[in-house]
Amino acid sequence: MVHLMGHWTILNALVYACVRRRRKPYVICPAGTIPIFGRSRRIKSLYNFFVGDAIIRNAARCIVTTRLEGTQLEQFGVRPSAIAIIANGISPAEYGVDVDAGFREAHGIPDVPLVLFMGRLNPIKGPDLLVRAFCASKQCFPHHLVLAGPDEGMRAGLEAIVRENNAVGRVHFLGYIGGSEKAKAYCTSDLLVVPSRSEAMSIVALEAGATATPVLLTDQCGFDEVARVGGGRVVSASVESLQQALVELLSDPAALATMGQNLKRHVCQHYTWEQQAIKHIDMYRDILNQRRADNGSQYA
Repeated sequence: MVHLMGHWTILNALVYACVRRRRKPYVICPAGTIPIFGRSRRIKSLYNFFVGDAIIRNAARCIVTTRLEGTQLEQFGVRPSAIAIIANGISPAEYGVDVDAGFREAHGIPDVPLVLFMGRLNPIKGPDLLVRAFCASKQCFPHHLVLAGPDEGMRAGLEAIVRENNAVGRVHFLGYIGGSEKAKAYCTSDLLVVPSRSEAMSIVALEAGATATPVLLTDQCGFDEVARVGGGRVVSASVESLQQALVELLSDPAALATMGQNLKRHVCQHYTWEQQAIKHIDMYRDILNQRRADNGSQYA
């Protein structure tokens, strides 16, 4: 059994050629990379034409993290029976830190309520949508906005938006943070916002849930159950929708706290890595058992 991760890699193409030549079963988890978005669109289209489509189409299973991602595989002609939905997971114990725990002092953030963005400063993650929505509604609440994540070419433009809207001092850029600092960021914040334009499944929403931090995310994240379990709000990927939701959510701290507890309960019950590992093992066994049965039938 071979397990491929991602999609747009030469390594996957080389491994695919080897396993096909040796007639070995393989599975692939695109991990949200199937849509052609952003840079190198022509190169990605050529990759799909020569090998990418075949890698997806001939896999024993295509692992997707959400039903939304599963629908993206239809263009490759993947059979529904060949799609396995296995979500991302977390280890809740990694996020058991004290609220604040020196986070504000370390990053020069004043003692005010916080809205958090955790992710790459990349157009697909939508930080510009959030910054514009926050700036347009900042007079409606006392919160500051914290953006934590590596810059992938957007920070200068985002800082310009902040200056244009007289929000300097209310928006903080931390750069990349990880480990316990990431956990502290969640615990210190009143709300995590995931304004993605495209996302297979937001693992930061799970991480926030582990710390009882409610989530506002777009309907492009494939995690609409956040709203169904009362753990936050799901809106369209637009400035206007995010702005309206920010005003409504931040106006009711008690309701936010309840949402956070709802999300924590749901995440810990359904999204631990141990649970997802069992699903992977069961899938591998099904594939290998079917392969043995097929091979045995050749000699019956």
